[in-house]
Amino acid sequence: MKSGDCIFDAISKAPSTKFSGVHLRPIGRDKVSDTQIISDGYEEYFIKRAAADAVQRLVAEVEGLEALRKANGLTVPRVIVSGRAGTWS
Repeated sequence: MKSGDCIFDAISKAPSTKFSGVHLRPIGRDKVSDTQIISDGYEEYFIKRAAADAVQRLVAEVEGLEALRKANGLTVPRVIVSGRAGTWS
């Protein structure tokens, strides 16, 4: 399985998407995570991945984004999927 396959699969199964990802483009990397854009020519999604043991940090980021969204003062991206997949979180 290619590294993006589980991500393509998770997004395509998420409610309110009709995604069939085919393109994965790296956009950044630091010591603990990397970021990518995944697209199918119609829809694009931002992906942030980290080692599986960093799942708690990413869960905290999701919770922070949701708190900002509820405050209604900013435009905040909606998290489509999160969790672990193989060696990634």
